[in-house]
Amino acid sequence: MLDIGTRADDYAITKLFNYMEQNANCGGCCGEIEVELTDDMDAYSYFVGAAQYYEYKIGHSPDKAYESFFGFNSVLPGAYCMFRW
Repeated sequence: MLDIGTRADDYAITKLFNYMEQNANCGGCCGEIEVELTDDMDAYSYFVGAAQYYEYKIGHSPDKAYESFFGFNSVLPGAYCMFRW
């Protein structure tokens, strides 16, 4: 699954597919997404993008790492993931 507005890097989907092929017990996997911040953005756009980046890193990353420590993630980030049907 790849949400609208999300742009995958080169070979990103292939890496997820290969991981699923090599790990038969894996029910789902996801890649890390990042907000694209560029130098040519106006101040408002940069501020909004920086806030999104901060929210994602601070809000998502610790929760997912904590769940993963126990061998289970309750929800895959929907913007960029693959799961077995």
